[in-house]
Amino acid sequence: TNILVDSSNGALIENNLSRDDLDDGIEFVNSSNVTLSRNTFSNSGDDAIDLESSDSVTISNNTIGGSTDNGIFINSSASAVISGNTISDSGDDGIDLESSDNASIQNNTITNAAETGIELSTSADATVDDNSIDGGDFGIFAGALDNAVIQNNIITNIVLSGIEIVDSNGVT
Repeated sequence: TNILVDSSNGALIENNLSRDDLDDGIEFVNSSNVTLSRNTFSNSGDDAIDLESSDSVTISNNTIGGSTDNGIFINSSASAVISGNTISDSGDDGIDLESSDNASIQNNTITNAAETGIELSTSADATVDDNSIDGGDFGIFAGALDNAVIQNNIITNIVLSGIEIVDSNGVT
């Protein structure tokens, strides 16, 4: 991991370049009130941005390209805002949200994710709005998602499904 933010409150990470690392470009663990903005991540060996067990994190206006796994991975976290990011050529998903609640995913541009542009699973109260997704097997995939809004997204050049919702409740 090039940048590690562990058990921190109020960190601001901006205007950095992370490239050609063997693991995550940046990893947040057990942190809160963190802002990650205007950074560039290139050719990460795992996820470009990995957010684990953290709350109230803003990830905005970053450029991400060529991550081996996900562009942005969020797990067991709450109140994440992911906006204005440009993500290309991810080996798995552009944005992957798992077991996380109250997330806002808006105004991101995702191209050529190998699997899914935006994947949401086992989460609640998410908003996915005004994203542009081009390429991949799925544009947006939602599984075991509760009370979410998916709207105003532009999805093109998808192999299987533009939007697929499975085992979910209250998704509009």
